[in-house]
Amino acid sequence: MTQRIFDVKVAKKGQIVIPKPLREKFRIREDSRVTLVATEEGVVIRPALQRPWSGLRGFLRNALTVEELDRLLTAAGR
Repeated sequence: MTQRIFDVKVAKKGQIVIPKPLREKFRIREDSRVTLVATEEGVVIRPALQRPWSGLRGFLRNALTVEELDRLLTAAGR
């Protein structure tokens, strides 16, 4: 990989803008999470591990119990 260097400005609240080529390359989109790692050389920013279950919050709120599911499947002849 060819090394490219990007200079970015730090805003008043410590915010920076990740340049578009880097966002595209590492699939960082609005509301993505990133991990900051402190090293001897500086700070490394990398995409956070995606939690595949994170979008399922509240999904099982109205889920059937095992017994209800068994009754439905039995009634359906399975």
